[in-house]
Amino acid sequence: MAGKVKNLQFSEGVTVTAPAQNFITSSSVSVFASDAAYVTAKGGAAEEGDMYFNSTTNVLRNYDGTAWVDTGAGVPRALETVTATTHTLDDNDDIVILDATSNAITVNLHAVASAKIKPYTFIVKDNSNLITLDGNGSETIRGATTFLMHTNNQSVSLIPDGTSWYVDRHYAQTPWVDDGAITITATTTNPTKPTTVDEDHFWWRRDGSDLVARMEYFAGSASGSAAGTGDYLFTLPNGLSADTSKVTAYSNVEGGPGAWIIKNKIGSASSYYDGVGGVNYTGSVVLYDATKFRIFLLSPGDQGCVGSAYQSIITNNMCYTVELRVPISGWEE
Repeated sequence: MAGKVKNLQFSEGVTVTAPAQNFITSSSVSVFASDAAYVTAKGGAAEEGDMYFNSTTNVLRNYDGTAWVDTGAGVPRALETVTATTHTLDDNDDIVILDATSNAITVNLHAVASAKIKPYTFIVKDNSNLITLDGNGSETIRGATTFLMHTNNQSVSLIPDGTSWYVDRHYAQTPWVDDGAITITATTTNPTKPTTVDEDHFWWRRDGSDLVARMEYFAGSASGSAAGTGDYLFTLPNGLSADTSKVTAYSNVEGGPGAWIIKNKIGSASSYYDGVGGVNYTGSVVLYDATKFRIFLLSPGDQGCVGSAYQSIITNNMCYTVELRVPISGWEE
């Protein structure tokens, strides 16, 4: 029987049950309640290529030369939730839910040479701690020995090819999150925000390898504030760090415009303040280091980096808005 082609013939509206003896032929698939029932009906050991329909589990079963396995369309995939610090992948894994609420999780992938050729899907339920997919030894996942998962609802499907792991599908888009109050420091002495800040938000979401963010700050009254000293530095939300292999940071203190506000730009900014009778400004968001950025503003009359000497938070009705996009360290496409 090995090597024979078994064509599947099912008639619409027909309910198939498992008879006591219903052996396979070259033009149909037999129906049995178990692997053992098939072997008994055949009258000999299963051979590679043998196939039948299991009426107990409602799936096709195929003998691969070693064991019976589910096959064909409609086969249910196994679902497993992992919370332990380590999990070793095996061929029984299909969809793995990763819940890192209490601890970091490392999933040790098995050797690709012996892995079953099928998708292995990983979904992040909680990203409170780091989740790492780790190739066996020096084996790689899309060219790297590890694949990091950072955000809730992120998912990736991996397929082995005998030498390495390929990314079949990767979903890494998250909804908008309000990260709360903006952290503002400075190049010399940190400023102090006013006692009452009317708008103080940093919204962000993930889009593949990039952080997409919007910052809004407005204080109608500057009472209780202190200007600090130097250029203001605004911290990226959620403790994230820019991937400085993809975008260049610039930490020199400059008094005016130059190439640096273009080549180090990661977004756009605007401001309004009462200092000159009410003026609107627009400008660039410039990466300062991996975790912070500056705002450089231009107007017909003047320009400079927002800080103690220029549009500081000690001015009434001070408003800053920022929209930025920047690649984040560790985030995969």
